[in-house]
Amino acid sequence: GLLYTVAGSGSAGFLNGGYSGTGGPASRARLAAPRAVLLFGSALYDAEVQDNNHRVRVVDLDSEIISTLAGQGPAGSTGDGAAALSALLNFPYGVARRLDHLYVADMLNQKVRCIDLVSGVIEQVIGSGLAGSSGDFGPSTSAQVNTPAALSIRGSRLWISEQQGHIIRQVLLEDKPSGFMSRVARKRGSEIGVGTTYGFQAFTTDGHFGYAGSATNPPISPGKLVQFSLSDLSIIKLVTLAGGELTPRIAVTNGEYVLFGLHTSPGKILQFKVPSFTKVGPTLTLLQGEDFVDCGSSDADYAFFGLHTNPAAIVKLNFNDVRQLSAAYDPPDSEHFSVVGRSRLTASRLLSAMTADAEHLYAAGQELSSNTAVVVKVRKSDLQEAGQFRAARAWWSMALPTALAISGRHLFLAGQSRFVAKIRTADLRLVGTAELFEGVEDVLKSLANDGADLFAGAAVSGSQRVVRLRASDLQRRGFLAFDGLSENGATDDGHSAGLFLHRGKLFSGHSTQ
Repeated sequence: GLLYTVAGSGSAGFLNGGYSGTGGPASRARLAAPRAVLLFGSALYDAEVQDNNHRVRVVDLDSEIISTLAGQGPAGSTGDGAAALSALLNFPYGVARRLDHLYVADMLNQKVRCIDLVSGVIEQVIGSGLAGSSGDFGPSTSAQVNTPAALSIRGSRLWISEQQGHIIRQVLLEDKPSGFMSRVARKRGSEIGVGTTYGFQAFTTDGHFGYAGSATNPPISPGKLVQFSLSDLSIIKLVTLAGGELTPRIAVTNGEYVLFGLHTSPGKILQFKVPSFTKVGPTLTLLQGEDFVDCGSSDADYAFFGLHTNPAAIVKLNFNDVRQLSAAYDPPDSEHFSVVGRSRLTASRLLSAMTADAEHLYAAGQELSSNTAVVVKVRKSDLQEAGQFRAARAWWSMALPTALAISGRHLFLAGQSRFVAKIRTADLRLVGTAELFEGVEDVLKSLANDGADLFAGAAVSGSQRVVRLRASDLQRRGFLAFDGLSENGATDDGHSAGLFLHRGKLFSGHSTQ
């Protein structure tokens, strides 16, 4: 290959392309002992540390122009909260970039600083300025670091090597909610009329109204169903179920009917006409052994429900079939939906999440023999298996899946781990994973997507939030923390158990009391 000079004339010092200012040809510039380089797109960053040239500079590889980003030159530790060009650095040794932020290891100042590449402002983000290795699991600006040197970023995590501390430490870059999302409305359980609740897991919309099913406390009490306004969350109608109709776990709709699956043994399914939200026919009770209707999906003609049984099973129902069911069910003539197919899957799996495209269902459950999450691809037409994906890799695994979402040719899988997996639907091959924050986002309960972005509901005690990821590459775009809804003295809003999107708004059903 060919070797050529990108920046630097070979003489030590500081000149931007032979000029005292900025904006000169990189090949004519003097560099002052560059210690770190970082290539990000068409930008090449370097940190310089010699004599009175403590600066961070960048070369635009398209124009071949070099510019100064931070540092006046002399060693110092001033300028946080102001223009990076006016700041003083002391031996900047490493650089790393995430989105529009450049992180600089300001080695002899014992801190890491961040340059906002849009506003040009620099601020201290890690380190108190005193050498040491204290402060783990606390605010990063109060912690001590000991001669931070090399930096590396993956996703939302920044790794720092401490040269004199002889350790490598990890920092979660987001410690406050993102401006990408903000809460616009909320309703407490008492305002809704459900009182103390175990959460709205059955959560869907027909495009005109929202529908939610709630278990009650104690759990032997009948469940409650709610029809609510999508504009302000006001309650349109509240339905209290009959005795023995407990724990609504999944809701699906074709725009004409909404069906609720109950976590009972045997499983039960209720059908309501919308928008009047009136019950159609009696409750359908499944066969013995067909227990716990925990997940589902639907299209215009059929509803599909996954059972949390061993072995797992999928039940297919016709929304509008007024014929009687099979003799095994012995329903009255008024039955308005019927089971038209059922399939038991080949391995012992407890189904807990489901989504679908035009031709296939994708059902996620737990393979008991290996304690591993499995996604099974099933043809809608005959409920026969067409492939499977096992969530076990050398660097990543998931035992219990909780949510699936689909966008174009890809599936997204989440569960009781801090990873979100992206899987190709054609062959169920893993495309990539996003690693969320350990300790605060490592139990995921729900997923929703709008094509461009993926939203994941996290459920760790004291840190309940919805995380936003870019669907194309799973890069983090921020999060929204929840607080202030609880009526029982708790400090958080419980986990986000159900999500759906409608006209640019994300609706989240919670387990708060």
